[in-house]
Amino acid sequence: MEKEWREEKALNGSLMEKVEFLNGEVQKLTAANEDLKEQNRDLSFFISGAQRLRDQGEDVVEGT
Repeated sequence: MEKEWREEKALNGSLMEKVEFLNGEVQKLTAANEDLKEQNRDLSFFISGAQRLRDQGEDVVEGT
């Protein structure tokens, strides 16, 4: 009986270590995802601004 208890305790400890490791990985991936979302937003803003400038340049050439 004590042997089973020790085995379960060891297994439980191993599982807790795995959970802690995976929680850390989730936090890293969440931070990376947020960074990529911010980069995507910045690039979208840049592209939108570049398109507006290009369109305004065409309006100036056309005289409007």
